[in-house]
Amino acid sequence: MSSPKKRLKRSEPTPVTSASAARPDYLRMILTCPIHDVSKASGITKAVVLSEVFPKYEVFLKREDNHAGIFSHHLRTGYAFVRQLTEEQKRGAIVVSGHGNFTQAVAHALLHEGLYSDRVFLYVSKSTPRLLCRHLHDFQESLPSKAHIVIDGRDLDEAAALAAEKAEATGGVHINPFDGITPIAALGSIGVEIFRQIPHVGRLYIGVGTGAMFAAILEYAAHIHPDIEIVGIEAQGNQTFSTLALSGPDRAGIVESSAKRNHFVESTALDGPNGHALNIVRHHLARAGAGVPAVRFLSVDDDDVCSAIKSVFLDTRSILEPAGALAVAGMKQDLARESAARAGEPAGTPPATVAAVLSGANIEFNLLREVAQRCEENEVLVSVTLPEEKGSFRKMYEQVTPCSVTEFSYRYSSAKQDAMVIMSFEASDAKVGEEVVQKLNASGFRAEVLTNNAMAKEHARYLVGGRGAPPDERLLQFSFPETTGALSLFLAELPGFVNITLFHYRNHGSDFGKVLVGFDVPVREEVSFQNFLTTVSYAFVEETTNPVYRLFLR
Repeated sequence: MSSPKKRLKRSEPTPVTSASAARPDYLRMILTCPIHDVSKASGITKAVVLSEVFPKYEVFLKREDNHAGIFSHHLRTGYAFVRQLTEEQKRGAIVVSGHGNFTQAVAHALLHEGLYSDRVFLYVSKSTPRLLCRHLHDFQESLPSKAHIVIDGRDLDEAAALAAEKAEATGGVHINPFDGITPIAALGSIGVEIFRQIPHVGRLYIGVGTGAMFAAILEYAAHIHPDIEIVGIEAQGNQTFSTLALSGPDRAGIVESSAKRNHFVESTALDGPNGHALNIVRHHLARAGAGVPAVRFLSVDDDDVCSAIKSVFLDTRSILEPAGALAVAGMKQDLARESAARAGEPAGTPPATVAAVLSGANIEFNLLREVAQRCEENEVLVSVTLPEEKGSFRKMYEQVTPCSVTEFSYRYSSAKQDAMVIMSFEASDAKVGEEVVQKLNASGFRAEVLTNNAMAKEHARYLVGGRGAPPDERLLQFSFPETTGALSLFLAELPGFVNITLFHYRNHGSDFGKVLVGFDVPVREEVSFQNFLTTVSYAFVEETTNPVYRLFLR
């Protein structure tokens, strides 16, 4: 049984009303935050590809992912926290916790201020990407004085609780990005820059975790650009902030169970929101109407996030971390819905200007495999039941043409049973995908769409098969140039006199496609099969004696 999770005791401010004189002067704090003493304003990129996908909109991206060395908006909060340390705090222990990129930003700031020493303790959780942990170690490798890097705690909140205990034990200060007023002041500077860079922006999309960036930009916009709409984007499962913001002060202490959180977007899977951020949003929601920015919240799933990472890559050649892509994921969802509603607008209607904040690009390299697998928004995943007889596979493929098949998994089970296939193909839009499925069903196959089935996408597609080989099976791996229609041409060359008993293909975006094919080759067909192998136009390797085949497939 696991030990109870340590929780950080948050210093939430007392909820205030819109009429309260006790409300902090957030605007003054934002305008006087010294972040630009150490950092240049992040740039704005016109998203040409996204603007073409959504022609009724002019799309811009706020490039917080471009901060040199940190690649995250946490550069702002890290420096802001260090600049506000008192002389007494500078002389004592400095204990830091937070996202790996925040901890890295604070480390840079401490070095900049001459405070980086063995009195510094940098806490990151065990779930922190190895990339960021390595950056921390590499950063101080050549420094004469080294901080203590502590990798502990199951998640961000537990690491913060351990850091708070250390600060208390040493009499030092605890720097934590999830709480307090400093993140509001630091992150409000993003809003200052946006409205100078694209003053005509009409809608802004912002990813939401603790809510500090969302609330800070909302606060600044309420004074400077009150006619804007600001949309907060949360990962499904990490919707604590909007739940509390929309439900009132009586639920200020309620948090979601960590077991239900979405840890794919790890940096938003937190125990609770920033208290000042919560107060700011509630304050402006209570004042909703003319002269106040409109506020909405949307949620996105992991596939939406992966698709957003790809979209940003196509426009910028940068690869965002999942949390960094939240705003674009929500923006794409929102603009797709709106574009359909605006279809009847007269020609010449000027495009609306929208922007999304790219908050960070610290992605773990091995996560790219999952991102690439899940970001194909035009890919349709289906299961197909077909007769276990010669010619069925080719007939089925004919119903999918001209759509490109991107994956095919099949394993012979028994001649007495129907064959079960998992297949994916590219469809230009949802209607085309539906038409292919209808053609399959009309041709006597039983096809079922699995595109929205998480288990099918994450597990079942890799588990199709098993031991079902007939005694005369031969296994070969073929390679062919990955060009339009290449798989169709390959299928046309397969011999019709033998039964296909295994077929596995997946388009990985490389120059050459690889297909693993099993053939039931009776003794009487051996000569014909050898003739096929000598005339086939594709390179191949026979895998019949491969030990993996013997262990798992035979």
